[in-house]
Amino acid sequence: MIAYMQSNDQRANSHGASLKKMETQLAWIFDALVKNKEEGTIQTKEKILDTSSEVNVTREVEVTHDENRRSGIDFPVKLSDLESFVIEVGIENSPKMGAMLDMGANINMMSLEVYKQLKIQSIKPTSQTLIMADNSSTTPDCIVEEVYLNVHDLMVPVEFMVLECKKGETSGRDWKLLLGRSFMATAEMVVDIHSRNISFSCGGKSVNFMVDSPKMSQV
Repeated sequence: MIAYMQSNDQRANSHGASLKKMETQLAWIFDALVKNKEEGTIQTKEKILDTSSEVNVTREVEVTHDENRRSGIDFPVKLSDLESFVIEVGIENSPKMGAMLDMGANINMMSLEVYKQLKIQSIKPTSQTLIMADNSSTTPDCIVEEVYLNVHDLMVPVEFMVLECKKGETSGRDWKLLLGRSFMATAEMVVDIHSRNISFSCGGKSVNFMVDSPKMSQV
């Protein structure tokens, strides 16, 4: 019995020594990776004896040039708010006006004031309730079923919800219309947020702009 216990103790001590050796070797490998990550590709091979299973395990650590490039890449500069994307549009024979692009909106909206100025006839009543960004609710005055929005000679069919805005809500704004995701899908809009480049395609014709709110210049 005593000899058996001594044998178990020897095995336990051997296992403990092996674990310590593994910890030392892994620590060395980690230090080598940190030290050499900017010096190119390194390869290390370490044989670790696992006495519990009596199997030699070969561990190979390789740092590739691609990984070095990724780890050493310069992070981009964090930019401030680039402000809204406002484009100039026309409706039929009306003067050009600003329209804000809003990917968070599932409707296209025009104010009751603009609706009256345009004297649009193609409308239908509605009982829909809209939930606004501040969680308030409102009912549109009517729906303009289909008008053609002129975006730099590109004609895009649009349906608008007509809402009465409170006095002062539209004053000082550089846009009169709000264009949501349905317009963007119809016009096949593609936008580069960083460069403020935006393009539309509709009816086999395409236009491309650099957007500078509220004006825009053609590329």
